[in-house]
Amino acid sequence: MFSFLARVIRRWRNRPGKYREAGRVDGKRGIPHVETNELPECLQQLEKFGNQEVNELAEESTKKRSALQSLRKTLFELFGADRKAHADAIRDTAERGGELDHSRRSFFAFHRRNPTYASVRPVVWVLLFIGLTVAADYPLNLASFNQLADSESVTEMMALLFTIILMMDAHTIGALFRSDNLAAKWTAWFLSLISLGFVIVLSWMRRGAIIQLASQSLTKIDPVFVFCFYLLLQLVIFTLAAIIGFSQHEPMQHDFDKKMKSVARSRQAERKAHMKVIATGQALQTAWDSECNADDIYIHRDQQLRENIEERRAIYLRANRAVRADLEDGKLPKAYGKALNLVRPQALEDAQQRINYRKKINAALMEESVS
Repeated sequence: MFSFLARVIRRWRNRPGKYREAGRVDGKRGIPHVETNELPECLQQLEKFGNQEVNELAEESTKKRSALQSLRKTLFELFGADRKAHADAIRDTAERGGELDHSRRSFFAFHRRNPTYASVRPVVWVLLFIGLTVAADYPLNLASFNQLADSESVTEMMALLFTIILMMDAHTIGALFRSDNLAAKWTAWFLSLISLGFVIVLSWMRRGAIIQLASQSLTKIDPVFVFCFYLLLQLVIFTLAAIIGFSQHEPMQHDFDKKMKSVARSRQAERKAHMKVIATGQALQTAWDSECNADDIYIHRDQQLRENIEERRAIYLRANRAVRADLEDGKLPKAYGKALNLVRPQALEDAQQRINYRKKINAALMEESVS
């Protein structure tokens, strides 16, 4: 505040009217003398005032340029961080889209890949266990289907076919329970109820076959015990097959809704990151343009200041000349032709060098574009 008031007072004390009045007074006194090269005291004060104004303008321009450089560097760092965030968002969107496409291409859950196992040994044990469940269920079904066909080959084929179908059904139910999709779970429950009914029917058929064999051998067997035994045995085999299917599939392969929402959120974040990159880039370009224009503005203000000082010198000399009597002989004081040598700060030289350098770069770019 005090520096602003001091600047206002200093400029008021060096107003053009003051130099007009000083020129008239010095002219009446014969100042400057015709033969002297020294500047009058009033012009010396004007030169001192001009040098002070030029230096203050250079300091102000240096501070402003430093602030603009700091802003440009900060925006450049932000621009780099925003570009990195945008690249990460694009990569994340691609990964989520790949997972969604991977799930969409499969109707059932994908089987576990080999790298998820520590070795091949668990895979061999699982396949052996599946073979054992099929082998254990086949004789039971063969005893049941003996009542439906007379041909032994047809009976064996039907028993093997229904055994494989039942094990595939158990495997599918385990895979569907592995999924997080609600529709898949409801489908698994529906298949489980159908399979339970089929298992009950098979157990009832086995009960009849065992009672028939017992009657031929004159052995009494409780029908309820036989039915419950075979029902429990069939349920254990079916449950083990379902557990194998559950353990051999990856989770969340049918979770299309969540994955679609995740992809949508990722794309929205990508768009936001892209808009942020554009905004930061525009701010960076604006800061760079402001930094480049600061040199032109500084040079223009310095030239205006020098012209203003020269104008006040001219006002003093015209007023001085108008009242001098010795000018009738046509002799001018030597101080009339001596200009005020205002200082040229280093900041002014640097600004001119930067402008010339940018002009050379622009000219080289124009030549490249033309060629």
